[in-house]
Amino acid sequence: MCGITGFISDKRANQSELSGIIQKMNECLTHRGPDAEGKWINERKGIALGHRRLSIIDLSEAGRQPMVSQNGRYVIVYNGEIYNYRDIKKSLKSKNVQLNFRGHSDTEIFLEATACWGLEEALKMANGMFALALWDKQEEKLSLARDRFGKKPLYFGWNGNQFIFSSELKSIMASPGFSNDISPKSLFHYLNYKNIPTPLSIFHGIYKLPAGTYIDFAYSELNKLPGWSKIKEKIIPFWKLANSVNQKSEKTDLSFAGACSKFRTLLRDSVDKRMISDVPLGAFLSGGIDSSLVVSVMQEVSQLPVKTFTIGFNDDDYDEASTAKSIADTLGTEHTEHYIEEKNAYSIVPELASVYDEPFADASQIPTMLVSRLAKRDVTVVLSGDGGDELMGGYSRHLFANKLWKYSKNIPLALRSMIPATRLANYENVIQKIYDRFSKNGFINKNHRQFANKVIKTVTALSAGSQEELYAGILKNKLNEQKLLQNTVIKAHGKDTAFDFEGVDDTLNMLEKMMFWDVKNYMMDDVLVKVDRASMSASLEARSPLLDYRLFEYVWSLPTKYLVSNKTGGKLLMKALLKEYLPGEILNQPKSGFTIPIGQWLKGPLNNWAGNLIDSPNGGYHYINKGYVQSIWQKHLQGIGNWQEELWTVLMFLQWHNTYL
Repeated sequence: MCGITGFISDKRANQSELSGIIQKMNECLTHRGPDAEGKWINERKGIALGHRRLSIIDLSEAGRQPMVSQNGRYVIVYNGEIYNYRDIKKSLKSKNVQLNFRGHSDTEIFLEATACWGLEEALKMANGMFALALWDKQEEKLSLARDRFGKKPLYFGWNGNQFIFSSELKSIMASPGFSNDISPKSLFHYLNYKNIPTPLSIFHGIYKLPAGTYIDFAYSELNKLPGWSKIKEKIIPFWKLANSVNQKSEKTDLSFAGACSKFRTLLRDSVDKRMISDVPLGAFLSGGIDSSLVVSVMQEVSQLPVKTFTIGFNDDDYDEASTAKSIADTLGTEHTEHYIEEKNAYSIVPELASVYDEPFADASQIPTMLVSRLAKRDVTVVLSGDGGDELMGGYSRHLFANKLWKYSKNIPLALRSMIPATRLANYENVIQKIYDRFSKNGFINKNHRQFANKVIKTVTALSAGSQEELYAGILKNKLNEQKLLQNTVIKAHGKDTAFDFEGVDDTLNMLEKMMFWDVKNYMMDDVLVKVDRASMSASLEARSPLLDYRLFEYVWSLPTKYLVSNKTGGKLLMKALLKEYLPGEILNQPKSGFTIPIGQWLKGPLNNWAGNLIDSPNGGYHYINKGYVQSIWQKHLQGIGNWQEELWTVLMFLQWHNTYL
């Protein structure tokens, strides 16, 4: 796992000047690769490639980057892991390619596969997580590529006439004379959904390469500063998520037991491949279905007890450490748990902006950073359960939204829109207290701490005129856009394009569309961003066996009834398989989620931090309305509604603006 960066400049600069610039950009990525650094420079072309290395496979000098192919044609900087690199190596040998490999790194195997078959074929062969830049000396072109699910980040764009790319924005911002113009469209989406979607970044003219694609830039065209419409035409997919989704069938010759058996075979192989490492390896264990299944299979294929890591909180409503320990004891893992004092948890809040580079407001970023730091004490690689909810309809909102649309679509829209959700938001705490009272008295069986929030989002969703609008209403913050955003931002952001179903068959039902959207958007731009930045800030590599593309394609070929039940929820195959490893009393324990009491912290230990940000002459108020922010802050403090999600979103933007601009 590493960090990559580079640029091509049309300005005349000597070797020393180019070296100084790439050195500065490279140093911004030290946390991604603390073990070594490297750079490759072509003074005549004004090209500089930089690399920071976290040594995982082949710890020798033979694995150093930038790396030049044996035929001398290609130079690569590469971030990630290709789990089937040994199979690719066998294919290379079967072609009778006379290669004398310098080492056994996956980078070298991929580079020589590119030299043998070309970049697109090498990408199609590669099963892994990666982002790379490849300079072709012969054709004088630079290629960028990103893995199928976008696990590894890759930003690119222009700084004046200089073409730049990097694993993280902070490296791009280190480029001399960088223009930090905020994109109104990106900000609009962020304030609604708490993340910035691919292909946008927070900065105008800087983009994220879409997952499963590559792009070629001829040297002669790199200083032409094309807009996104021109760039989009150049992007070439080597794998299409929509194609996998479109194969969905409600018919199969396999029984549920047969489907479960094949799923197990694929998962076992996926886990086995992701346990290849020349450094210590472990796993996150949260107590949920996803990580428990991954750890169960790891323990089955491993010759030694797997090292597992869990953090706990002293608040029972947010703690899953006891469940994780029960699972670890049953499986026989070498388990480490650490209960976090509140002061240690919220003490990292001021670091978040520098870790995430652009505004990001999924509050579970905090426990993810904490568990990453815990694991790094003992291992350099961890496996996680990321992707399970998206793979098999594991979010409760999937069934909820599906039922809500089914029963509400026949009610006239005018009637459904009569209840003003914005006013209802002021009574969120009252609604929650009433619900809690009934729950404690036994009138309601399920105690849900986010009940009132769901009521408000339900009311918002009811005014939707389509399936997509309804799901957006459930996912969005309840911020009032017209009151929050300055007029200049409102005029410039354009329409909400979050729900893009381009390439997906119209025959998909609403449940399938929601699962597709969550993979393409929420998972790629929230879940995977959260884990990548948190783990890499601790110089820890996180691997996700459930995101093996073979597993994804297989699961999406199965009938929906094998994945989701209207009565018991999603992840049917995963739950069935997990029963072979764990007893029912553990499996049936309620899941609280990887969350923290942000609302309480904002009223208590984070009160001064938040209040100072909100009341300060922050430059972020050029884009958002200070008066509106102060009003919801006072409402939250006074208990007039629960505004924790909305405040956290605004605070993360203000903190980011203070840090970088």
